[in-house]
Amino acid sequence: VTLGGGIKYYFTPKLGLKLEARMMAPIAYGGLYIGTGGSGVSASSVTLQGYIGGGATFALTR
Repeated sequence: VTLGGGIKYYFTPKLGLKLEARMMAPIAYGGLYIGTGGSGVSASSVTLQGYIGGGATFALTR
């Protein structure tokens, strides 16, 4: 499961800055169970990972 977002900000019509961040929760294990009392699905994650990045962005046409 991944959740993220970012922005681009242009200083001039052709030159800008891009910033982004993401949080990832990889599914470590999961299961499916069926019984007389019902059924269900479960999944779990034991680690959270994060990413923050950015860089210059150039517009070729604008």
